[in-house]
This record gives sequence, structure tokens and C-alpha cells, in this order.
Amino acid sequence: MKKYKFAIKLLLVSFFLFLAFCVLIFVGYGLDEHEYCLDTSYCKEGISINTEHGKITVNKVNCLKYNWKWLEDKKACILK
Repeated sequence: MKKYKFAIKLLLVSFFLFLAFCVLIFVGYGLDEHEYCLDTSYCKEGISINTEHGKITVNKVNCLKYNWKWLEDKKACILK
């Protein structure tokens, strides 16, 4: 009887881990880098975005040109 309870618990835990993994995969595919950039104002280098200054590509030169904060270690720009 103990073996059956253990097997059922193991099966349930495995099922919930699989379900959590599936949810994380679907959430990950739902987050586009461009949308994340526009939502959080944290943009990685190389992304093209539309701003009040027109369409620009995020890089160190443009980030500093428009008085945004450049993160050298992460190669990203904060647009606030």
C-alpha cells in the first residue's frame, strides 16, 4: 500500500512539474524582445524602436545622444 501512495505522489509531482514547465514555455514565447523593451524601457543593443525622435536602433551612441542611460556591462539602454 505504501508503494502505491508513493507512486501516486510521484506521479502528481511529475505532472505539476510538467505543467509548470509548459506554462513557462508558453509565457516565454509570448514575450517578444521588442514588446519587452517598449513595456519596461529596458532595451538591449540592436533593437529598432519607434520613439518621439523617430525610428532608431538601440546602441551606445543613440542612447547617449538622447540622454538615456547606457548600461555598458549589459549592452542595454534604459529609455527613461
